[in-house]
Amino acid sequence: MEVETAVSLISSVGFPIVCCWFMWKYINTTLADFSEMMKENNATTARLCDKIDLIISAMIKGDDDEQIKTD
Repeated sequence: MEVETAVSLISSVGFPIVCCWFMWKYINTTLADFSEMMKENNATTARLCDKIDLIISAMIKGDDDEQIKTD
């Protein structure tokens, strides 16, 4: 946003309203980024849990380490 546009908004609607709008926009963008990051972390955690379960079940069965395949 250009300086002239910001000054025009502040003079027409007031400083507190413009600040609230900027804070809303910042929080909205941050939450969207955080939500995407959490989806990626959940998927990674699920894959890691699957691999850990595979390793544990192989250890219980007594399989050799060479036979455990964790893609």
